[in-house]
Amino acid sequence: MLKQNSKLVAVVEDDRHINELICYNLAKENFLPTSIFDGKEAEKILSEEHYDIVILDLMLPGLDGFSICRNLKSRPDSHKTFVVILSARSSEQDKMLAQLLGADGYLTKPFSINSLMNLIKEFSNMLDKKVTVVCKK
Repeated sequence: MLKQNSKLVAVVEDDRHINELICYNLAKENFLPTSIFDGKEAEKILSEEHYDIVILDLMLPGLDGFSICRNLKSRPDSHKTFVVILSARSSEQDKMLAQLLGADGYLTKPFSINSLMNLIKEFSNMLDKKVTVVCKK
């Protein structure tokens, strides 16, 4: 049974086995995963619907993950979406570029599904917290 506040998670990964593994584990934890296998498809879907968390591979057919991350994080409501990069690209330059483009987390393949799920749960908990910022003149 799904909780009322279940989070929408886009899994943008072209490897079907990895995509299925992630979606299976997300569903077990009451998240609502959507499988996306192509960069252009991801760009279209992410522009039409709000996702709380996006798990994003970098090397995708159609459009690369860096471009998707940049476009997603340039939107006015981007603070409401966490982006987790999940990629075989492990150089410090790739990690730094992802951070500069707005990615909130970065895991390299091969990865631990437990580490990924812990990160997703942490971001989900942050979305549940209401923060008020007061600016005084």
